[in-house]
Amino acid sequence: MKKASKTIVIVEPDPEDLCVLCKILIREGFETIKKGSLAELTDFLDRSSPLAIILDIDMVGINNRKIRGLTLSYPESNFLGISTRWFHPDMKDAICCHMYACLRKPIDPNEVIYFISSIYTDLLATDK
Repeated sequence: MKKASKTIVIVEPDPEDLCVLCKILIREGFETIKKGSLAELTDFLDRSSPLAIILDIDMVGINNRKIRGLTLSYPESNFLGISTRWFHPDMKDAICCHMYACLRKPIDPNEVIYFISSIYTDLLATDK
């Protein structure tokens, strides 16, 4: 049985939001790794399989095709989106079919922990 990773990669350009996410996750016993761009993220994912990736979908360059490509290329990791917007009609497919969840900013600590803990619990259940 392999050991479930407790590593969460965060791709968030806003330093304040990044700090909030890191504090929430570290307090709950998860390791956080910060990446500043999609290129940095893919370089990391080529070498490692974190539990989850939290991706700011408001970033320049993020679109339906990119999210779909990332989730298909790295299926062992779960992707969570975060955004300031409630509605992303241009990313409907990616959010509905390829992401574990999409959370709204400002970040609700309970919501983040609920989804990350659910992913971790699901992984532990499948590792048995």
